Amino acid sequence: MNDIEAYTLFTDNNKDKYKKSKVKDFESIKAISSSVFYDDNQVTSFEYKNMRKGSICYLSYSVNVLYPQLTTTTFFEHSVPMLENQLVLHVDNDIDVNVFYFNMDDNEVDYTVEKNKNETIHSWKRKNIEPYEEEEYCQDDRYILPHIIIGVNSYKTKDGETKFVLRNVEDLYKWYKSLINKVDYNNLEEIEEVLSKIIEDTDSEIDKVKKVYKWVQDNIKYIAMTDGLGGFIPNNPSVIMSRRYGDCKDMSVLIKTMLYVLEIDSYLSWVGSRDIPYTYSELPTPAVDNHMIVSYYEAGSEKLIFLDATNSFLNYGLPSQMIQGKEVLIDHGESFKIAEAPIVEPNVNGFYDSVLLEIANDSLIGTGNIIGTGYFNNDFLYSLSKSIDKKDVKYFIDDLTSKGNNKFNLTQYEIKDDVEDFICTYEFVLEDYFRRNNNEIYVNINMSKFFDSYRKIDDDRETAIENEFKKTISLHVELKIPDGYNIKYIPENSEYR
Repeated sequence: MNDIEAYTLFTDNNKDKYKKSKVKDFESIKAISSSVFYDDNQVTSFEYKNMRKGSICYLSYSVNVLYPQLTTTTFFEHSVPMLENQLVLHVDNDIDVNVFYFNMDDNEVDYTVEKNKNETIHSWKRKNIEPYEEEEYCQDDRYILPHIIIGVNSYKTKDGETKFVLRNVEDLYKWYKSLINKVDYNNLEEIEEVLSKIIEDTDSEIDKVKKVYKWVQDNIKYIAMTDGLGGFIPNNPSVIMSRRYGDCKDMSVLIKTMLYVLEIDSYLSWVGSRDIPYTYSELPTPAVDNHMIVSYYEAGSEKLIFLDATNSFLNYGLPSQMIQGKEVLIDHGESFKIAEAPIVEPNVNGFYDSVLLEIANDSLIGTGNIIGTGYFNNDFLYSLSKSIDKKDVKYFIDDLTSKGNNKFNLTQYEIKDDVEDFICTYEFVLEDYFRRNNNEIYVNINMSKFFDSYRKIDDDRETAIENEFKKTISLHVELKIPDGYNIKYIPENSEYR
């Protein structure tokens, strides 16, 4: 990014005459992300001066794209009102570009083109743009806001030869393939040594795959790094094994290599997370994906299994939450296949909370059992892994099991180990929850706070709510009727959508 210009147009007492306050100080720093250990991206920041009611802000900059495979994206709506938003593209006449429109038609912008001797100038302009107000739990901006993505189809060399870049998915795959072909699969002694310790002669092929997958999940620390084309090219498997850390590409290459040593076929695969709305056919550029996994055709059934070791607690057979329903580009040597990661059915992702209540003096005594399956199991185990000590663990379980009012007191709990699902038994005391009136007792046993996080959809909401996964939730409460009492009133069933 260069040629940055920014200024404020503002008025004093004379509202018909604007003054210009030019930005002089621009600061460029390394991008810092909580999810990326090292990132070579930079962020340029500055401060508009003399901002007041009625002021107009101006910003202009140019971008130099170093690799023709990489794209540029321009959004035409932002969180502030805009008098004008313009994208100008200067293209050498020997370069053929492709323009992709999303959430808009080409007639929704003022488009002009001017062809000179050496270059063609494209211009897209929109005026008087209303601000975009983001709603809670909505999808990514790329699903909602109008934007344009520029890609390069081909270019001509000085010798007049046409070089194809990204005309279609085939071109994208060839480029990806050229990058992963840089991986060196030699020096596998340490990998062979690890396999000799975790694999037994009696293991079936599926058992071997599960053990390799689990070993990488447990022993390779996920650390994301994006440095130049390092965001596309994995490290060598011997390096990953030696370091014991890597990003999604590194983990995938290591899994594939370990399975290759075991003479089991598996395939490196590219996929976009669900915050990316595009398919490979509509946007055959690197903007369509941001993640790498391993695809494995399960022995005996040929069922396609996606292995994503970046999630340490994801059970074998489940795609990671963030790729459900997304297209997966699978490396098959000279060719490729496109599959779709399944959307996991709600019965797989279960939250089951069963409680037995007894009335003792002025308190409720409760014993409960929670089972979390599928993605619930994954999320609960991840939360526990972030706990520093027993105090943090108790805080998490207290929040998970909380019932009734703020006098809920978790007195005992036990988390089951060595089981596939999350299982927790617990006991609690709840004071000042029920009411007595003469010889009657009133108890509301719809007491779980689990649904507190599920917001009511406002009538004026404009965007869809994004849920992480489909789920089944069962909250079961039994109340032991005290001796000498019988049931007088039970509320009618109710439902909400």
